[in-house]
Amino acid sequence: LHEILRRESKFVGRITKLIERGVHEGVFKCNSPDLVANIMVFIGTVIPLRAWNILPGHTTDEVRDMIEDMVLNYLGVTKDAPRTKGV
Repeated sequence: LHEILRRESKFVGRITKLIERGVHEGVFKCNSPDLVANIMVFIGTVIPLRAWNILPGHTTDEVRDMIEDMVLNYLGVTKDAPRTKGV
């Protein structure tokens, strides 16, 4: 359990750093990169945890697209906006 939690924390830390980099480069608008990173990791579990209720009416691609749209919208990025390499 400790190893799994350590790895998960490391993963969240990498996402936090990417968000911080995006904020620094003016690509993202975010006051709490660590909180957003944790929410992003959690929301990524929606398909396995809620598939019984979501997938009968939606494809996994639809769910992923909606999650992506929600996250980018929160970070102040539109899908058509130019992206910085690696962010």
